[in-house]
Amino acid sequence: MKLNHFSKTVVGLVRPVNEDSIGAQLNNINEYKNIFIVCDGMGGHVGGAIASQKAVASILEYFKGNPDSIPQNALRESIEFANMQIYGEAQSNPENKGMGTTCTVLIENSGLIYIAHVGDSRIYINTDKKLYRITKDHSFVQKLVDQGEITDAQMETHPRKNELTKALGISAEIDVEVAAQPIISKKGDKFILCSDGLCGLINDRIISSTINNIDLSLDVLANRLISLAEDAGGHDNISIAVIEVLESEHLKTKFENKNNETFHITGTQEVVYPGPIQGPKIKDNRLLTLLIAGVFLIAVSIITYLLLFNSDTSEKPEDKIADTTTN
Repeated sequence: MKLNHFSKTVVGLVRPVNEDSIGAQLNNINEYKNIFIVCDGMGGHVGGAIASQKAVASILEYFKGNPDSIPQNALRESIEFANMQIYGEAQSNPENKGMGTTCTVLIENSGLIYIAHVGDSRIYINTDKKLYRITKDHSFVQKLVDQGEITDAQMETHPRKNELTKALGISAEIDVEVAAQPIISKKGDKFILCSDGLCGLINDRIISSTINNIDLSLDVLANRLISLAEDAGGHDNISIAVIEVLESEHLKTKFENKNNETFHITGTQEVVYPGPIQGPKIKDNRLLTLLIAGVFLIAVSIITYLLLFNSDTSEKPEDKIADTTTN
């Protein structure tokens, strides 16, 4: 498998410091040829930046060493290792207490793609001109969606949208979500790893149209998506990694779709408008018949009234007095 990629992180338009971190390791000599990471730190300007940077550095360090030969195990161990480094840093330095980070990791091994994540940073796959989420957010609002209490479109406007149910560095142990099966991807597929500074401001429909409407180079695509997020407010740090499959032995793409069930292309801030409201249809043209009959009756009534009025006004005044006198 041959991959091309472009990664970028920016501070956005509001935050004074970038707490996101990105990392990549390409063409390794071991079985894990390519590794891509996006992390979104939290816990203050200093603590969040330290947490995300330490997560990226620790994961890359793990894969440079002697990683487990089973990709799913390697992903889990690398993120657990990062969690311990961040947690230890927070315990040693009280000023960084409470710091943590999200984490998304994508690796390639023997022509197959493996992913793992913690938190609400996402991984997407774009295949056959359609965009799909292949991770599900570890967040309070995602739980509400899963329980049917809110829709996917309401996630980003919910007052508790920033509450995570999982993050690295918060405790000594972390439950890492690792995709059980590898992703089989064909030539032309694209993967996107991003922090919620991107997917929290532009919905999946916009991301999909940006990728699929025009054939853009990876750097132009990434920069355009970042610009769209900034145009939408840019109130968070924005990070993205775009990976394109240039060569693959596979002819079909296979993955587990993690889109929320409410939409075909789901997305934060997505609004679904109902179609025009239609009344009940009357079969056999009965509605037209009723309308014609109504118009006919109104016309007859008007004509009758005019005839009677004209007849009444044509009589002489003395005739009316004579009739009255006779009675």
